Amino acid sequence: MQLPQELFDAIVQNIDDHPTLKLCALAAPQLRDPSQRILLHSVTLRGGGWVGNYPTERAILQHSPHIATYITDLTVNIRGLPADALPSLFRPASTLSFKQVHVIGGFTPGGPHDTAIASQVVPGVLCLDLGPECQSLCRVLARPQYAAWTSLLMHLALQADGEIDQESRALIGNAALTLQSFRVVANQSAQHVPLPLPSLPALCALQYDLSLSILNDPQFVAPFLAVLAPAASPRLSDITVILKYTNPSPQDLPPRIRDPAIGALDAALAAHPAHPALKLVWCLRPYVRGFSKRDITWFFDGFVQMVRRALPEAHAREQFIFEHEQGA
Repeated sequence: MQLPQELFDAIVQNIDDHPTLKLCALAAPQLRDPSQRILLHSVTLRGGGWVGNYPTERAILQHSPHIATYITDLTVNIRGLPADALPSLFRPASTLSFKQVHVIGGFTPGGPHDTAIASQVVPGVLCLDLGPECQSLCRVLARPQYAAWTSLLMHLALQADGEIDQESRALIGNAALTLQSFRVVANQSAQHVPLPLPSLPALCALQYDLSLSILNDPQFVAPFLAVLAPAASPRLSDITVILKYTNPSPQDLPPRIRDPAIGALDAALAAHPAHPALKLVWCLRPYVRGFSKRDITWFFDGFVQMVRRALPEAHAREQFIFEHEQGA
């Protein structure tokens, strides 16, 4: 009696270690396809150097081009990759269905990598993570010919300085109706919270990665007030602000929000229809320029008390979450 393929699929789905899955892929034809789909759903491509795997991946995909259809999570480290790496790898595949695309590494603005990688961001991508030095790729994806490809994005992360540029706003705008989570990583040199953001009616979670020195900006609160406008993102339920001590300076400690409009956040948080939680995360080294771990903890406790005093209603409603992560 021949067992149904669904049973083989169910068996493989409950295997959680790669060595066993590899054995299954070699054991029987009925186990090969479901095992390969799990093993190959996430692929990282690296260029030259001792960690490079591009030649190996190219050989595998040239021998078995159908494997490309199994990849749903693609990470590309562009350093050392040939400009035509991705098109040559995936051209033999009949269809592509990436759900997540993560890009890291440096680009030359307008260089050949940008369009080559953008050509692989196929319709249906749900998560796009553009790491540091990927602004030029962001500009390529913001072009009108890619609008249909990015209009279904649900999760987007990108790098920005004090102001999100026109191309980035176009990319965000393409996904405005579907974007559920958005992360903005501010450059270390940024002196302001990146702004502005367009109306994002589906947005549920927003994260800012900022330098601690941005707290000195007298207009620090304004971008958050804009985001909390009820008509801007009515479903917004989580705001996370990660503060990183990237460039130690005595005037940054003890840290405090210098914007006199901080009290306006209280009313904005209360008036928002989703009553979002505001999570403030410190990511600071335990020892910084003569300050001990005890000093840093004392500064953090003082910062928490300052925010609670400035926003008493939000504190009473328990809309704040404070975390202190000590970096290396």
